[in-house]
Amino acid sequence: MKLETNNIHGFLQMQKPKRIGVVYLLFIIIAGCSNSNKIASPTPTDQQPVQEVKIPFTNNPDIRGTLFGTSDSAVILVHMGNLSNSQKDWADFARAAAQENFTVLTIDVPGFGKTPIGDKNPTFEDTVLASIDYLENLGFDKIVCIGASAGGNACLSIAEKLPLAGLGVISSAIPETEINYAALTMPKFFACTEGDSGGRFLRGQKEMYQNSPEPKELHIFQGDTHGTDILISYFHQELTDQLLAFLDSVP
Repeated sequence: MKLETNNIHGFLQMQKPKRIGVVYLLFIIIAGCSNSNKIASPTPTDQQPVQEVKIPFTNNPDIRGTLFGTSDSAVILVHMGNLSNSQKDWADFARAAAQENFTVLTIDVPGFGKTPIGDKNPTFEDTVLASIDYLENLGFDKIVCIGASAGGNACLSIAEKLPLAGLGVISSAIPETEINYAALTMPKFFACTEGDSGGRFLRGQKEMYQNSPEPKELHIFQGDTHGTDILISYFHQELTDQLLAFLDSVP
C-alpha cells in the first residue's frame, strides 16, 4: 500500500523514539567496526627500552650512540660514509631487532650525526673497535657487527681480527686493504642491489661472498639503491626480514 505524504510524516513522528534508539545502536556498531580496523597500541611489554649513550674514545670526543633493547646478544650497526648519514639510518631496524630479543647499538662515527671531531681523525674501524670494547665492558661476549658501505668495510676488517659472532656487509666495495677471508669463519650476510654504481658494489659483494668460507649468504635486489637506503625502498621489508633471520641463525 502506498502512503500519502502526510501519512508518512505522521508515521515518522510516531516512530521518533524508536528511530533514536536505532540510530544510537547503529552508531555503536559502526564505532566498533572502525576500532577493529585500527592497529592496537603496543603494550608496555612490547616496548623495548631505548637509551642514548656516550662511548669513551681515547684521545677523541665521546662517541654518541643509542642502545635498543636488553638481551644477552648484542648487535652493532654502522652507518654509511656520506655526510648526511648517521645512526638514525638504522633506527627502524634497530627497533625491529630489539623486539626480536637483541640488544642493538647504533653509533655516530666522528664527524657524523652527534659525534664531534676532535684533534685526531679516527677511522670508521677505530670507532667501531671502541664501540665493541664498550659492549664487552657491559658484559657482552656475543657481538654481531653489521655495516653499510664504509660501515660494512669497517665491520669486514674487524671480523678478520676479532672473533665476532656474526658479520653483515651491505653495499660495500672491494676493500683497499687485503683481507684474510679464511679467517672469517663466523656466519656472514652480504647484500646489495644489482645496479648500484653501475654494478661496482655487486662485484664487491660477490667477491667477498665467493672468497669467504661457509656459513654465508648473499642477497641481491633489483635497482640501484645503496646501503641502508634499501631499508626505506620497496625492498625494505624483505631486507629487514632477511637480516632478522640471519641474526636468529647466529649461534
